[in-house]
Formats: sequence, C-alpha cells, structure tokens
Amino acid sequence: MQRVRGVFRSVLFCLLACLAILFFAWIVIGRERTLRQTNLRVRTWREVEVTTERVLGSLRDAETGERGYLLTMEPAYLEPFHTAQREVSGLLARLEFDTRDMPEQLRLAQQLAALAKLKLEITSQGAMLAQAGNLQAAVAIVKTNRGKNVMDECRAIAAKLDDAAAAGAQTYRDQADKATHDLVVSVIALCAASIVLLILLTYSLRRDGRRIRETAEQLAITLHSIGDAVVTTDALGNVTFLNPVAIQIGQRSLPKTPTAFRELFKLVHEGTGAEAADPIARVIREGTAIGLANHTALVRPDGTRVSIEDSAAPLRGENDEVRGVVFVFKDISDRRRAEQELASTLELLEKNLAELKGTEEELRAADRRKDEFLATLAHELRNPVAPIRHAIKLLENETLGQEQQRWSRSVIARQTAHIARLLDDLLDSARITRGELVLRIAAVDLGAVVTEALDVARPIMERKGHTLEVVMPEAPVTLRVDGIRIAQVLSNLLTNAAKYTDSGGRIRLEAGLGAEEFVISVADTGVGLSAEAMRDVFRMFGQIRSTVDRSEGGLGIGLSLAKELIKLHGGRIDVHSEGPGRGSLFSIVLPTSVVSPDISVEPPQSPGNRSTEAARLILVIDDNRDAATSLGMLLELSDNEVLTAYSGDEGLDIARRRQPAAIVIDIGLPGIDGYEVAKAIRREPWGSSALLIALTGWGQAADKQRALAAGFDHHLTKPADPDAVQALINSHVA
Repeated sequence: MQRVRGVFRSVLFCLLACLAILFFAWIVIGRERTLRQTNLRVRTWREVEVTTERVLGSLRDAETGERGYLLTMEPAYLEPFHTAQREVSGLLARLEFDTRDMPEQLRLAQQLAALAKLKLEITSQGAMLAQAGNLQAAVAIVKTNRGKNVMDECRAIAAKLDDAAAAGAQTYRDQADKATHDLVVSVIALCAASIVLLILLTYSLRRDGRRIRETAEQLAITLHSIGDAVVTTDALGNVTFLNPVAIQIGQRSLPKTPTAFRELFKLVHEGTGAEAADPIARVIREGTAIGLANHTALVRPDGTRVSIEDSAAPLRGENDEVRGVVFVFKDISDRRRAEQELASTLELLEKNLAELKGTEEELRAADRRKDEFLATLAHELRNPVAPIRHAIKLLENETLGQEQQRWSRSVIARQTAHIARLLDDLLDSARITRGELVLRIAAVDLGAVVTEALDVARPIMERKGHTLEVVMPEAPVTLRVDGIRIAQVLSNLLTNAAKYTDSGGRIRLEAGLGAEEFVISVADTGVGLSAEAMRDVFRMFGQIRSTVDRSEGGLGIGLSLAKELIKLHGGRIDVHSEGPGRGSLFSIVLPTSVVSPDISVEPPQSPGNRSTEAARLILVIDDNRDAATSLGMLLELSDNEVLTAYSGDEGLDIARRRQPAAIVIDIGLPGIDGYEVAKAIRREPWGSSALLIALTGWGQAADKQRALAAGFDHHLTKPADPDAVQALINSHVA
C-alpha cells in the first residue's frame, strides 16, 4: 500500500511538473509573440522616418540637378533629376503603405505625395524649357520661388511625419523593453520552476525504498552520461559530486576530504581575468537559481582557461531548506573561437569589400581616362593630317611658286615631326613604365637647353601673341644631365603654358641656383588650376581643361612623362596656382649636384659637319611602295644609286644579283619577313660586309634585340630621318 501511495505521489508530481512547465511555456510563447509584434511596429515607424528622408533627398537631388543644368547646360546634371523622378513615386507608395493603419500619418503621407509630385512637375517644367532652348523662361520659373515654397511645405509635412514616427517608435521601444523584461523573467521562472519541480520530484521518489534507489541509480547514470559538466555541493558549499565531464573539463577529481567549491574551481571573467563571484555561495545565500552567466572562464590547474556557460540551482530538503547546490556548466571554447573567427572574417570581409570598391572606382576612372586618351589620340593624329593633305595638294599644282612650294614642304615637315613627337612621347612613357629608359648624362650648357626648348614652343607663342620673358643667371651654367630630355621637359612646360593661356598672355621662364637646389620655373597668366586639378595634373592621360580652346589639348601624357624624366635625374616638378583663371607656376627642381660650372661644353655637331660621302649602291626593301620610292629618291639626292624591292623574295633576289653595299629592310614583308632576308644575306659570301638597317614601326627593346640577333647592324623606327639613314651609310662606307 505504501508503495502504491509512493507511485501515486510520483505520478501526481510528474503531472504537476508537466502542467507547470506547460503553463510557463505558454507564458513565454505569448510574451515572445508580443515582443515580436512590438519590434515590428518599431521597424515600421523607423521605415516611415527613413522613407520620408529619402523622399526629401530625392526632391533635393532633382532640384540640384535642374539648377545645375540651368547653370551649365550639361546633360549630365539632369541624371539626378531623372533618378529622382523614378524613385519618388515608389517611395511615396511605400510611405502610404507603411501608414495605412495610422489615419493621421496616412493623411500627412498623402499630402506629402501631392506636394512631391507638384515639386517634380515644377522642376520638370524648368528642365524641359531649358532643353527646348528657352533658358529665360526656365530661369523665370525658378525666380517665382514656387518650387521653393512647395519644397518648404514638403519639409514641414516631413517634419511632422518624423516627429510622429519618432514618438511612435519610442512608445513601442518602451513596450519592447517591457516585453523583453517580461520574457526574461518568464524564462528564468520557467527554468527555476523546472529545477524546483525536479528537486521536489527527486525528494518524493527518495521516500519510496527500492524505487528511490532505482531512481537515484538512473539519475547517477544520467549525470555521468550527459554532455554537460555537473557539480553538486552540500549546504556548506563543499563539493559532493563530480560527473566525468566535470572532471575532464576542470581537470579535478572528487576530493576525499570536504573541499569548498571555490577552492576546487576558480572562475574568472573571460575578458578581464578578474575573479568571478562564487555562484555556490550566492545560491546558498539567496536560495534562488542563477541563470546562464556570460563571459565566464574556468582556470585549470595547469593555468589554461576554458570558456564556459554555467547555471546553478539550490537543492532543498523536506522543510524547503537549502541542502546543497547543483552547478551545471559546459565547455564553449570552440564556440568562442568560432565567434572570434567569424568576427575576424567579417572584419576582413568588410576590409576586402572596401578595397574592392576602391579598386572598382580606380578601374572605372582608368577606363574613363583610357577612353578620353583614345579619343584625344585620334584627334591629335588627325590634326596634322589635314595640313599635310593640303600641302600635298598644293605641291601637285604645276603653277605653284617657289615660295609656296617651300611653305608646303615646311608644313609637311613640321606636321610629320609633330606626329613623330606624339609617338616618341608614347614610347618614352612605355619605356619608363618598364624601367627601360636610360639617360645619356653629359655636360650641357643651360643656355643651349633653354634655346632648344624655346625653338619648339616659340611657334605657338607667336601664333597666340604671348609676351615671353626669359631670366637666366648672369654667368654661364653647365649641367651634367641628359640635355635632350631636360629640353624635352622644358619645351613641354612652355608649350602647355602657351596652350592654356589666352591670346596676348605673359609667360616667364626663369632659371636660378639656390642653396640646395637648381630651379627652372615657367609661369603663365593662363587658365590656372583648381586644387583637384593640381592633384591630378601629372597623372597619365590627365589633361587640363582649357576654357579658351579645347583643341589645344594633347594626349595627356606630356606632364606625366616630364615628371618621370625629372625623377630619373633625382629631381621633381612642383606646381602652384592661386586657382582657376589666376595662372600657373611649374618648377623643375634639380639637386645642386647636377650643376658643374667648371666643365667645358663642346658645341653639338651641326648636320653640315657630317660626312656626305655616299655609298655606290643602296637597296631599299619595303612593301609600302610610297615609302620605298620616297626614301630611295631622297637617298639619290646624295648621289647614291638606289634600287627598290617590294617583297622579301624580290629584295633577296636583287641583293644576290647586285650585291649592294647597304640595304634598308622593312621587317613586315610579304613572303619572307625582314629577319629571314637579313639572315639569308649574312650567309652570302659578300653579305658579311654589307650594311643592314632594319626600318620598322616596331620599336620595343625586344624588337631591337631580335633585329640585332638576325644580323642587322642598326634598328630604326618609322618614320626615320633620311639624314640619319644617310649618316649611317656614310659612316659604314668610311
């Protein structure tokens, strides 16, 4: 009978425990649903604030784009206006949807929608009038301030919506805080109730002899087999039980003598390392369960730390007195490491995304500069073609006078030299990028360098009527530099100063030796530079936008090339401008070590000093008939006998029959190419003494090496100077 009563009590306790757990679970679920609904309301109010601000932002963008277009007539300024037109309707519809359950806010949203559409209509009228060419009417619409008044009304209504949204959001935040508090209390109560009911059930079962022993054995087995560590203590806080997981994690065995929990297990704060409060003493003192603690670590005997998640509850006797404490914890070190790795990964991901975004922007900017460069290159290469064609057309006229013939020839020579300079700039930039450009340092006279640079820039200065002032040191100055490159840089600065200065401007060139630097400066009264332009002016393919004459542009590589050439000399180029329209100052700054006043400079040898001795027989091989014939005619003017061929096979056949002293060979030939022609000639008995000159449009270092390896004596890039070809022939014959 006693056994039956014990079983009945056990069943009754089980039912009560289940009902209590279900009751608290129902409370938890209800409060969680309330919290979720409250948070949804907070998000709705927040979306109302954000949507209202986006509507105002789109309207401001539309107004800014319209006014920018009216000021500049640049179609790019209308892009924000069109974007706003596309976005505003969707934003207003979303705003009305979010306020559908709030009559007052819905009314405000509808008012804002009507005003926003009116604002876009007013803005659209101004833009359409300006696009139709009626700029005055468009400006008149702006001056009526109707758009401004509508925008002010939009802001006022938006402010009301924001205030209402802020108040509503705050109300629901307060409700959310209360719901969160209630949910936490409910969860703790559920856990506490579960633990208390478990203890009561255990107490009830212990009163039933064998069933109590069976239950105790089952409980022991459970405590030994569960994945969490379990520690129990008596009412004094001494450890009475350790399950295997607790022994494994804590690296402690159950002591044979009474040992306090805090002496056996040292708990510290995971972040600071400070000693944590004793959970066993707190449970015994307060008689209540302690929920899961955060950021707690267990210090093992060997000094290592284990991150744990723990909870503690009192063990009560028949009279509800606290007879001990059960402490449950588990090792969460892997989870902590995973959280840290996840945080590190997220941080790295954000960093990589930022870098990718920056790289994407750089690539887009580079792509834009490339497109601008290609358009400018086409423009710059077409410019010389027109005067060349005109000059050729004039030369075809048999009644043309001598003066007009000389003028036509000078135009062709000048424009051809211009094309050659463009190509040389491109090749120099490529060589610098690959680190293949080598300076030819020698003693040069500063005056000669300046004169050479002025010879290049003087035509454009005279054409635009500029006043040039040159200030040089009183005593002659000798520099140990690559004179050609310094003159190239200086002529680039002078030409740019002339290009970007309105007609009748002033240009000043000044050279002087300071205490630590030698400076050559070029100042002008031209269009000037903004701070952004000064930052980008030396960038490859960057150009100064001239407000006077867009055609005075260029490839956008001159200043970049100049900067690198001066850098190779150990110097730098500085730029200064007070702003747009206030002129510019470019300074070539070189170390004083390049100044050598005691070194004498030999004057450069003029073309008239070259030997004019000609070879007896020259062969020109080029599949471009005009190029071969014209070069042959120029060489014949120096009393040479010239043969021409238009393919590799034809040229090789003529060479074998006539055995010329010098052969000028194009590389890209039909049939066998120029390399094979050179190799075949070198195999001939007479070929070892012949002069072989490669004339080609391929000018890379690898092309030159390949030509020399094939047997050529010299490698010239098109268009080559006929005088240079004749000089090589004269030197070979001599």
